[in-house]
Amino acid sequence: MPRFTAASTASASRSATRVLPALLALPLAAGLLAGCTAATATSDPSSSSAVGDPGGDLGSAAETALDQVGSGTVISIEKDDDGAAWEVVIAADDGSETEVKVSAKDASIIGSPSPKATDADDAAENVHYLQWAKIDFSDAAKAAAVQSKGVITEVKLDDEDGTVIWQVELVDGATKHEVKLDAGTGDLYRAPSGSPSDG
Repeated sequence: MPRFTAASTASASRSATRVLPALLALPLAAGLLAGCTAATATSDPSSSSAVGDPGGDLGSAAETALDQVGSGTVISIEKDDDGAAWEVVIAADDGSETEVKVSAKDASIIGSPSPKATDADDAAENVHYLQWAKIDFSDAAKAAAVQSKGVITEVKLDDEDGTVIWQVELVDGATKHEVKLDAGTGDLYRAPSGSPSDG
């Protein structure tokens, strides 16, 4: 299965990074990456317009961020509070983190990539995440879009009760949906839940 996240070894991570541009060029989950929604072509126009220009979608933001950093694995990608930018966190093989802000409108870089303060515990946790995860953020986003409708605003690796999961947040009008997937298998970890959206 094509991937652009790290596998359990550094070489797999480097290989995954090298094939990233080619993978993003594929029509992978066209409704997801072009619109970052779980809707079909007949979806609510307001959901599509919230995404902005085609170049500012989830996949383009990740590709731009990885191009800037040079290597690594996306462990978190999140819309900022006003929805104007994607905040992309990339982990290196040693667990260190770099954050890149990418315009949600045209996928251009905002500022410069900034290394995040990562202590030994956080770095070890990230390495554990990378070793466990067998699906990448793109796979997780695609799977979440099948489980719940809405515009994807966040995809991140996390730990829940000892299981590494991808946590995906989608916003549909006034409701925020949360989908959790086992990062090792891609299976649904917990039934989707809904709560009032901050927006």
